[in-house]
Parts: sequence; C-alpha cells; structure tokens
Amino acid sequence: LIGPLGPKESFIFDDLEALYNFEISSHAQTVSNAINSVDLILPDSDSDTTEYRSDLVMRLASLLRSQTKARRLELEGFKKEHRYT
Repeated sequence: LIGPLGPKESFIFDDLEALYNFEISSHAQTVSNAINSVDLILPDSDSDTTEYRSDLVMRLASLLRSQTKARRLELEGFKKEHRYT
C-alpha cells in the first residue's frame, strides 16, 4: 500500500483483505507458525486466543518487514587468511 490515497481513490474491505493475504503469504507465515506452536496464556482465561494471535502475527510481521536490510561492509585491517585447528 502506497499512500496517501488520492481524493478519488478508495481503500475498501476487499483491498484490506488482499493486503492481509499478501502479508501472510510473503512474511507473516513464518511468524504465524512460530506463534501457533506456542501455548499462549492470556490474563483473561475466558478469552479466545485466535484474535490475539492474528493481531500479534500482523504486528510482528510488520515490525520485521520494516527493518532495513543491511549490506555487507569490507572491514579494513582484517586478514583474509584463516587458520583451522
């Protein structure tokens, strides 16, 4: 999603659903699998963890995606020879 949206553009539920599906397929699936493998204990024992898990997956995926990718830097002064023992 690139914004802000223009005055004649709209963002409807179908767009949100498409964005959600894109996030799940490209980034959040790994996070989702990790979260689903853990037993979550919420303060309210009567609450359903499904909504909480979904929110947590989207927040973590968004956070991980926002991290800039680092590029490798060549460090001066380090030897390129290695000795194995």
